[in-house]
Amino acid sequence: MSDISRIWNDRPEDGSPLNEAQLLAYLEGKLTDEERRDIEERISQESMESDALEGLSALNPEETEVLKHRLNTGLHHAIKRKRTRRHAIWDQRWTWLALGLILMLAVLAYMVIIRARKF
Repeated sequence: MSDISRIWNDRPEDGSPLNEAQLLAYLEGKLTDEERRDIEERISQESMESDALEGLSALNPEETEVLKHRLNTGLHHAIKRKRTRRHAIWDQRWTWLALGLILMLAVLAYMVIIRARKF
């Protein structure tokens, strides 16, 4: 599998990897002999597809759908959490503004106290 971005491409005639529907149809025996031979030939050439088929064959179709749904949901939540991750303190403009204002007020208070002692 040379192009990782084309893992589930639906165009088998151009030599692209097998898709999920093809693997499930193969396992359920819903393919013609020619399609079955084509898939077996492609599986023998690609270790990732062979591993996918081996894993799918260990599960029944209902479990496959449940696991697929769980994985997709988990991935979507992980991506969403990563996007909404808090920024570091140096990236937050308002935090720096508040710190600067507090520092200025502290210096101003110090100056007022020093002048008040002189009088």
